[in-house]
Amino acid sequence: MSADFKIGDYWVEFFGLAGQLKSYDQLMKIKLKMVKEYKLNLISLYLSDLFPNNHLKEKLGVLQT
Repeated sequence: MSADFKIGDYWVEFFGLAGQLKSYDQLMKIKLKMVKEYKLNLISLYLSDLFPNNHLKEKLGVLQT
């Protein structure tokens, strides 16, 4: 499996189809389980983080040094 982006020590994943497809949701659960198992730093982004209000600044704030 792979993530959409890697920025420094953080993996960034946009779960754009969450709640839309059962197969996608199943793979998302597996991916999140692996993230927890391997103690990876993951920033999970969802459509609701972009629309109707943009919350990217808050979600990505951990990347600011």
